[in-house]
Amino acid sequence: MTREMVTKCFTDPWAYSAAQADIIYDCCEHPSEELWIQTSWQMTARWDLLLEGLLEGEEGVKLVRKCAITSATKSLQSAHVLAPRREKLASGQWVLQGQAEIKFLSSAKVIPKNAHVHSQANRLELATSVQSDLDARLLHLVPDRQPCVARLLCEVKYQEERLAILEMAEAPVTGQKRQRVEVPPARPPFDAFYKTLEASGACYRVTGDFRRTDGALRRVDDAGLDTLTYRVEGIDENDARRQGIAFRRDVPASRPTFPPVITPLSTNLLIWAMVDRVEQGYPDDLCEETSELQNLLRCLIQFWRLTDDVDSSTLRKLVERAHKLVEQDATWAAASKDLASVSFDSIAALIKLPDSAVRSQVLPTETQRAQIRATMEDDHDDLPGLDFPRDDLPSDSVVPLTASALELLQASSWTAPTPAENLGCVR
Repeated sequence: MTREMVTKCFTDPWAYSAAQADIIYDCCEHPSEELWIQTSWQMTARWDLLLEGLLEGEEGVKLVRKCAITSATKSLQSAHVLAPRREKLASGQWVLQGQAEIKFLSSAKVIPKNAHVHSQANRLELATSVQSDLDARLLHLVPDRQPCVARLLCEVKYQEERLAILEMAEAPVTGQKRQRVEVPPARPPFDAFYKTLEASGACYRVTGDFRRTDGALRRVDDAGLDTLTYRVEGIDENDARRQGIAFRRDVPASRPTFPPVITPLSTNLLIWAMVDRVEQGYPDDLCEETSELQNLLRCLIQFWRLTDDVDSSTLRKLVERAHKLVEQDATWAAASKDLASVSFDSIAALIKLPDSAVRSQVLPTETQRAQIRATMEDDHDDLPGLDFPRDDLPSDSVVPLTASALELLQASSWTAPTPAENLGCVR
């Protein structure tokens, strides 16, 4: 998987997940979660160019495991977005109830057919403290509105075209015998528009609850040299309920809020997992904005739940409700008025993410890519064998990417970081 990542530099979480699954199932018919974890951090890793390698005078490149939100490189966990919800049967066998939700979403054609609850598209590499706060609902990940509206508009376009055919099929027969009308399936294929929409990953805001002791959240800059402190949006330092919290650390309102984050994970899984946590209570403008977004997402999920037996009257009501929600946004209102003349791709092209957004994934520079190619082509083994005891492996699982190191990395296994159950979004 490391070789796949450094040669293809995946940006699409589902493309990476497909390659990940191929490699994992080649290794084992029933892979453990640890096998998934070992390859579920590389898309958000930091690429470091080593001016001096393991031996004096040699250059190299390494992937440094880091938190997708704060870019911290210590004390990390591989967290699920949609919870796996492990349950033990009377037989003693453990089952993943979360995989049933994955299968439902797959049958709804909003994620690929062979998606797995442990795959990269459903994972976030997180600092333990951040994961704990998400699990305790002290932090929330609120999807950006633009990709959500685009999804709803694509659903409306498909269903409007289907509705015209459905109404024709339901119309009473008059006069001559009517020919059979083929009504398209209730759910469009994943390739119709979700493949394109999902390929760009997820953009979200990190918001907080008044119960969180620290009103700040810190992030290491992309160079890994400086730590920046931000105010967590949604935490009211003047909230009377907050005054009784011991050891609280308030942040002045003048400090910038934590920027939106773009991460290579599935937006649809993030929506499904976070839909009941979107609405925020403070400040008033954020409360109003997120309340509208939560209503929009619940409407979107109603489309995901449609089945072939839905009647035209029910479908029309849902389409009309969606139109009203979209028309609240001036950016999208014009496109919604004549969907027949708009393509799915043109709807996706209307998405504009915040200029202030930071990216969890920073792709290698041209210099680094050239160095990667050179180290992969250079097959001489100048490494110290990499056969040292597992306990001696670095905690951040960093291995220089020479050709021989890559081969040994793929052939070996090491102790994976402790898997986090979920982001506190058990459904």
